Amino acid sequence: MTPREELIYPVKKTIKDYLSKINISDFSDIVFSVPPDKKMGDFSFPLFQLAKKIKRSPVELSAELKRYILKESTFSGKVVNTGPYLNFYIKEEELVKKIILSIIREEELYGSGKIEKKVIIEHTSANPNGPFHIGRARNPIIGDTLARVMRHRGYDVTTEYYVNDVGLQMAVLKWGIDNIDPDELPPPDIDKIDHKLVRFYTKANVLMNSNKDVEERIRSILKGYENELKLGGTVSERYNLKKLCAESLEGMKESLRKLNIETDSYFYESELIRNADIEKIVNDIKNIKELHTSNGLPLIVKLGDYIKGRNTDITLIREDGTSLYTTRDLAYHRNKLKRADILINILGEDHKFQSKVLKTLLSLMGDDDRKQIIPIFYSFVTLPEGKMSTRKGSIVYLDDLVEEAVYRAKQEVIKRRGHIDEANRISQTVAVGAIRFNIIRVQNDKNIVFKWEDALNMYGFSAPYVMYAHTRAVSILRKYGNKEWVPDSEKINMNKIRNPASLELIRVMSEFPDVIKDCSESMRTHLLPAYLFKLASTFNEFYRDVPVIGSDEEYENLTVTWSAKTVLSIGLNLLGIEAPEIM
Repeated sequence: MTPREELIYPVKKTIKDYLSKINISDFSDIVFSVPPDKKMGDFSFPLFQLAKKIKRSPVELSAELKRYILKESTFSGKVVNTGPYLNFYIKEEELVKKIILSIIREEELYGSGKIEKKVIIEHTSANPNGPFHIGRARNPIIGDTLARVMRHRGYDVTTEYYVNDVGLQMAVLKWGIDNIDPDELPPPDIDKIDHKLVRFYTKANVLMNSNKDVEERIRSILKGYENELKLGGTVSERYNLKKLCAESLEGMKESLRKLNIETDSYFYESELIRNADIEKIVNDIKNIKELHTSNGLPLIVKLGDYIKGRNTDITLIREDGTSLYTTRDLAYHRNKLKRADILINILGEDHKFQSKVLKTLLSLMGDDDRKQIIPIFYSFVTLPEGKMSTRKGSIVYLDDLVEEAVYRAKQEVIKRRGHIDEANRISQTVAVGAIRFNIIRVQNDKNIVFKWEDALNMYGFSAPYVMYAHTRAVSILRKYGNKEWVPDSEKINMNKIRNPASLELIRVMSEFPDVIKDCSESMRTHLLPAYLFKLASTFNEFYRDVPVIGSDEEYENLTVTWSAKTVLSIGLNLLGIEAPEIM
């Protein structure tokens, strides 16, 4: 349980006792929520569902439950019934003691837990034929943030990149490298391997679409690769797309590292063919009596009875015997289902139909009966017209975005601090924070127009605003003498923490474990930036209203400051953002 759940637990226990006495054993309707206005209490219990189940008036039930709770419960706070609602107010002194001692005891583990479930989060998984572009920048940032949050909550999380080394795009790149003179290509914009290779892919793709002979030669590379994989031995240099993928991925990994993203595992599609997993999938599909399939090649399944769409005839094997992405994706998910309890796929909104096809076929094969496959779809990122120039015309790569962010952040640092020694390091930290925060703060299914004035705003809903609140807390502790100072719980006089600004800050800090729980269970990562902005704003009000150093409550105010710094640091780190000491 979170600290707030522990404080309200006596009430929940008493309500369960009440229901048991009237022979109700289903407690699923005992759901507490946080009211939109703190004046309405710390918790609210709407009684509509429960009253309906036991055939009582919600208003009458509310009054009766209040009397029962006041008589039987050990809850020491205030209970108020307002029509069909019960509102609960936790005693301030209990909240202060519970939260402050929890943060001191747990420090960077505050808000963490232990969930006995293995999770694989597949994110990014872009074709390794060139650099990441800004449109899909949300994918790795959402995936990495969700992984950090779920790990903190206690899940056993592995992040995985599904490497498409058997796709047509890689055959196009391979043919381009083998047949196009690099001197005929424009120089790369950035001296990175992925930026160098994309030039070959772009020209080869144009040639394939205009020349049938080139197309046939490219498809022969794909067929040769699959045929050699099926033999299980070493793939010849002529067809070795996996080696080419690994080379291109090095540049792409470098781009992700700029945003503090490291992937735990890289799974190559080719292994599914080498291990005959594709063959097993095809045989299982053919054995599903209810499923209409074509005879021979190409192998086509007709899913019109199961899903809606413009084209529900899905090809699994081409006429030349090579597999398609859907076939390999089925085998990949069967593999993942053996390794984890929950599979989370971060996908662009253009993959919704593909995701339905995948889940439908897995269900028909009996692979998705006891497991959870959860797709998280995101809308794409765009830039306002004319706000960011690029040497590549309409394509803006992720590397360009990071480079521009660092440049703009450095101008802001110099404007505020002058040409200080730490300008480069600070601007790098602020730039990464600005990008990650500005992308995560928007709900996944909402479009993002990336605006620099929003991302780098020192006074709004942005990373710099939250980061600066952390530096303020560090500055106070440094003035006291030691930024690494940790309060001694035995020395704190909890009765001295009575300033309204201090109490409100503690109340907001008490919400953090519940936010982490909600983020993990609902997989809505945008809740965390919203919370951190609220925490930073509340801390700034505390900073404005409460004298810390030299006050009669100096030790207690320092404790509140340290606690806020700790929670801000944890939250920023879960967003993949460094919690800076100076800005």
